[in-house]
Amino acid sequence: MQPITPGAVPQYVKLENRLVLLAWLNSLLGYKRNKDLLADTKGSSEGFDASGRSFLYHHLIGRGSQVKITSEDLEHYDDNICAHLAAINRGRTEPITLRYFQHLAALYTEIVLDRYFNARAQLLADLNAFVRERNAAKAPG
Repeated sequence: MQPITPGAVPQYVKLENRLVLLAWLNSLLGYKRNKDLLADTKGSSEGFDASGRSFLYHHLIGRGSQVKITSEDLEHYDDNICAHLAAINRGRTEPITLRYFQHLAALYTEIVLDRYFNARAQLLADLNAFVRERNAAKAPG
């Protein structure tokens, strides 16, 4: 930690650059910045196709090897989101449709909870490795 110099103006660091978990999740989908993720997925249609797969799922699968999550895991997460949304919409006269950013929030929740409850040690190791790589890439100071 550097000493604070009297009269020095602290450097502004964007909130996004402080959110390590968000950056790690973005990297799993092959994005370096949240802005890039949102711009790329904004054009995805809302809802699900006839087979029950979300259009966001199809968009992410189309990114190929950039996505670091297996297609099986993405399918599982997509199924869970579809099931949760169906439960929310049951009994509603006007069903809810998730916007792309809401669907991403649900997907990120699925990823974190799955890894937290089913592979906690690996989650910790992956996050620590990501932080080490991220810190090594930063300019000194």
